[in-house]
Amino acid sequence: MENIIKEMDNVNFKSIIKVSTEETLLDIKRNGFLPEDFDIDKFSDVIKNGILMDNQSKKRTFYKLGRECYNNYVHFYTLIDAIDSIEERVLSALNFCSIELLDFIWNYFEFVKNQIAYGYLISMVNSDKVLIRKELKTVKGKSIELKDLLREYLIWANKVSEDIKKLRVSQTFYKDFVPLLNMNNKKFSKFFKNEDLSALKDVHNRLVNTAFIIYTAISHRKFIILTLAYMEYIKLISKFISLASVNIAVKYSEETKIDPLTGVFNRRALDIILPSQFQIAKISNKPLSIGIIDIDDFKKINDTYGHIVGDCVLKRLSEELKKSLRESDFIFRYGGEEFLILFPFIKKDRACKLLNQILKKVRSKSITCLNNIVRVSFSGGVEDIDSNDNTFEMIENADRKLYEAKRSGKGKVIC
Repeated sequence: MENIIKEMDNVNFKSIIKVSTEETLLDIKRNGFLPEDFDIDKFSDVIKNGILMDNQSKKRTFYKLGRECYNNYVHFYTLIDAIDSIEERVLSALNFCSIELLDFIWNYFEFVKNQIAYGYLISMVNSDKVLIRKELKTVKGKSIELKDLLREYLIWANKVSEDIKKLRVSQTFYKDFVPLLNMNNKKFSKFFKNEDLSALKDVHNRLVNTAFIIYTAISHRKFIILTLAYMEYIKLISKFISLASVNIAVKYSEETKIDPLTGVFNRRALDIILPSQFQIAKISNKPLSIGIIDIDDFKKINDTYGHIVGDCVLKRLSEELKKSLRESDFIFRYGGEEFLILFPFIKKDRACKLLNQILKKVRSKSITCLNNIVRVSFSGGVEDIDSNDNTFEMIENADRKLYEAKRSGKGKVIC
């Protein structure tokens, strides 16, 4: 080790590492892959000063750095790619060096990546565990069919996250804890078409394979592989819950004939779909938005043309919404002339743009009902998941914006 330290001093190795780190991170930041407030100096100092730390100090330092990167919203792939790029720059800056120093550099950066990945992973697991437990509580209040199908998967996800936190490989074979997905169970199969059952089975099998990788990575302390496998596992759990929840909601809606007038989802379906999609978005760190719209002067339409024409207007608007939105969006009749639209995986600005486009279409043409020509517009409010702790707040804030749109002249969407 003395020879390696001497060689590092001769080539001014600490300075090379610091400059390489700063240049790499500045390039990444310029390209928009790091947050504006990311502290490049602090990160480069930690990488530089870690070289000659003892093993335990290095573990603590880079574990802490990984947790800080997660809390500062640095994407995991960006983080690992950055460290690989730093290593490449360091090696290219060294014109000639011994095999021993090359081996030391390689081992050092592998250690850095592994420990940073561990810190990042534990922060992610802690965040997800809160959401998994919330979803477990939500499931308790749902239908017995939904509860039985999802509860075991959420308990399994909770156990996997606990095992990761404690770096625990189960004493019995990991498959002993995998929920049994019985495709022939009539209690569940009545809610799903054959293709949906096949999709659930596919996700289930992928979960089992990913769990195998997780426990293998735990046993070998391969934290980069473990982090990537855990991210995939949580994504698959979210997909499973989403597939199951939506199918059961659709089945309930079919049993109640959806909304008999408009053919869109009713309030009962909303009470099932929205909480599940909300928790999925929180767990998977994906965007989610809602829009609430209300037909302007609808009472005047009813009073002027009669309720049959009013019903016709509701149907025509529903048809326009179905035609204009994505297949993955959900439309609910929220009240008399109110509709709530759920936009999975869409940020607020995009949801706002979509609703404004629909408003422009609706206002540009008249609706003909029973030989009556009716001009229609609506007001709306859009809200997303970012600033809301639960679905009630989300709806309340969207509703507040809707009434702000009404008060400020109608025929507009406020975001």
